[in-house]
Amino acid sequence: MTSIRRLPIALLSCLPLLAACGGDETSPEPTDVKDSAALDASHRTAAGLLARYDYGTAVDLLADVVRRDPERLDARVDLAIATMNRQLETDEQDALDMFEAMHLDHPDDLRVAYVSGVLQQRAGADELAAERFQSVVDSDPTDPYAWYHLGLVLERENPRAALEAYEAAVALDPYLRSGWYRIGSVAARVGDDEISDRALATFERLETNPRAVSVKPIYGRLGPKAMARPQALAAARQSRPEGDVWLEASPLQSDASPEAWRV
Repeated sequence: MTSIRRLPIALLSCLPLLAACGGDETSPEPTDVKDSAALDASHRTAAGLLARYDYGTAVDLLADVVRRDPERLDARVDLAIATMNRQLETDEQDALDMFEAMHLDHPDDLRVAYVSGVLQQRAGADELAAERFQSVVDSDPTDPYAWYHLGLVLERENPRAALEAYEAAVALDPYLRSGWYRIGSVAARVGDDEISDRALATFERLETNPRAVSVKPIYGRLGPKAMARPQALAAARQSRPEGDVWLEASPLQSDASPEAWRV
């Protein structure tokens, strides 16, 4: 009887040891683990905020995405774009510094080259901006905004080349009203009055056209390369399932007799 009563006490004394041996040995998941799906969602939200001109909130959201995954070049570009558009005291210089750092590591990225060119032009570095815009039109000759900005930085030293760049821009997008105005202005400078008159007439005619676009230093008016472009990295990182895309052809199963399908 005595031994039976002591058994529970002995078991109780072993419980701490049992708990230590049988507990969950897995360490808690780090709080800063990359979650591609969540970061994709945050990036898409930031893009929507930029479209609503809520630059401050977009900067905060994109800064968190970049902090959690610094390898996301698309998010770094969009963070710099959001910073540039926020227009606080040092934002434009901060954005330029971001783009220059990215250009060192990714010299072939067209968005980095284009927007850094825009900022270099604003800073008065026309020669460097021209190099950036030229690299963009060399790689993507279908971008009217790149041609337009190339014309802007060439006007002072080479108005003929600027005129050709503007003409390339409006050939790609005839509704680019700013391009027609620059053609009219530069053509008059170089003595091509007929070209100038036609271009300015087109500029005036587009004034009431809802499809007409004017280039301005604000979000959405600098072309698609200066707009947010979130990439769905979570889907891209999913492994492809094994097996072929198409299965072997086989007859469809049916309960009807072959004669029933004959016409």
